[in-house]
Amino acid sequence: MFNEETCSLCGICLSECPFMELPEDLAQEEISKMVDGKPSDAVINGCALCGFCNAICPTESNPSALMKEIKLKNNAEEGIGGLFLISEEVPDNFFLMALGHETEQKQKMIKKYNNPDKGAEMFFTGCAIPHLFPDLTKTSLLDRFPIIGGMKYCCEGCAFDSFGENKNYV
Repeated sequence: MFNEETCSLCGICLSECPFMELPEDLAQEEISKMVDGKPSDAVINGCALCGFCNAICPTESNPSALMKEIKLKNNAEEGIGGLFLISEEVPDNFFLMALGHETEQKQKMIKKYNNPDKGAEMFFTGCAIPHLFPDLTKTSLLDRFPIIGGMKYCCEGCAFDSFGENKNYV
């Protein structure tokens, strides 16, 4: 949950975000708008909901919860594009198309990533790596980590990056 009482409206969560990289003055303006309950086009169209903002927030205010709330409110009011819904139940999304070209070995890896062993540390692949670039997880650098990922853990980041503001699919 976002902690409005501790948030200093510094905007670091948006200016140092590797996806958004907003100028400091704009970042402060956008975080202020969101705290006031107003939508932020920069967040709606640029935030990947990766949670990095929580790691860099100097006041530990949990800004990702605020950003998620803003995006969910926008989706409820404006609708969400069919291509943004990446799941096994939605026909013709690009991950299901990738699944049509899966080897048995790749399917076993994806199943394991959806139900990883428990551990204090994990490597989060998101949804794209297991389906599109599964060989990236075969490095010995990850041997000590359980790997988690797949469509079950999709944040819609790839869809946002691929389709930007054009969300009128539904």
